[in-house]
Amino acid sequence: MLNNNQNYFDFSIEKYLMLTTNSNNSESIDLIIKNLDLNASNICKIDQVHSNKVLFVDKPGYYGKVDGLITTNKHKIILYILTADCIPVFIFDKSAGIYALIHAGWRGIVNKIHYNAIDKICSLGSKSENINIFLGPSIRKCCFEIKDDIIHHFNKKYVTNNRNKKYIDLSGLIIDQFKEVGIKENNINYSPICTYDNEMCYSYRRNLTNDRMYSIMSYK
Repeated sequence: MLNNNQNYFDFSIEKYLMLTTNSNNSESIDLIIKNLDLNASNICKIDQVHSNKVLFVDKPGYYGKVDGLITTNKHKIILYILTADCIPVFIFDKSAGIYALIHAGWRGIVNKIHYNAIDKICSLGSKSENINIFLGPSIRKCCFEIKDDIIHHFNKKYVTNNRNKKYIDLSGLIIDQFKEVGIKENNINYSPICTYDNEMCYSYRRNLTNDRMYSIMSYK
C-alpha cells in the first residue's frame, strides 16, 4: 500500500521494506534509515550506468558499475538505487527468502536487465510463480516522450501518438514481459505516481536535474 509520509513513498509488504524517498538530502536518508530501525552499515552501493548487469551480494559494500542487486533474507542487507524518472523495480520471493532491487531505464529494459534479474533469482532457488514485483514511482506513459532515433526499440503496442509527439509506456512493457516469463499478474503491482507530473519527485526530463530519489529495499 502506498503511504506518503512527506519523506518517502512506502510500498512495504509484510517484512519486505520497500520505499522511495522524495528527498536526496543525505541527512534525510540517514534519518529515514534510523527511523526504520535499520543499520546503515548494511547498505550496498553501486554506480548505475544503464547496464543490464545484476549481482548477487551477501554483504554490504560498494559493488561498482552495476544496475541491480540481489540478496537473501538472512543477510538483511539494505539495497538501494537512485532514480529520477527510471523505474525502481522491487522484487521478492517470500518462499525462497530472496529479494532484489533494480534500476530500469529504457536502455536497461531494452537490454533485458529485468530478465537477467529473474534468471538469477530463479537460479538461487526461486520459482517464477512465487516472485512478487513492485514498480516504484517513474515517468509514466503520459509524459515519457521519445524521438524517432530510439522508437525502433519498442513494439508499437507501447507507443502512443499525441499531437505529433510519441510517448512510450515503459511500465506497461516491463509488466507484460514479466508475465511472459511466468510472473503471475496478481503478483505485479506498481505505483501510480508519475515522476514527471508529481512535483514531490525528482524528474530529469522535467528539470534536467542532477538530483535523484533514493529507493531502498531490505528485510526486517
